[in-house]
Amino acid sequence: MAFDAEKGKLFLSPILKWYGDDWSAAGGYLPWLARRVQEPALQAAIEAAARGDVPVAYFAYDWSLNSQAPAVGASVAAPAKSAEFGSGSIPNE
Repeated sequence: MAFDAEKGKLFLSPILKWYGDDWSAAGGYLPWLARRVQEPALQAAIEAAARGDVPVAYFAYDWSLNSQAPAVGASVAAPAKSAEFGSGSIPNE
């Protein structure tokens, strides 16, 4: 989350928008966030956005965060075997 004071815009994760109904009991995700943010300027921006005084934009979601593949350039070591039977997540691995 970030507030761009020059543009006067609050930037949030799109997950908040996609799952916004999950914060209904808390009055919405903006008031919920405002109660948890420690930085006064960011908290004020969130409160202003909740009132409709500051526009909210959403970052592009990085779908690679969901990938199980190793990062490009990362080395992957084979897991060490410690026993002969049932030592891994797959039986007899």
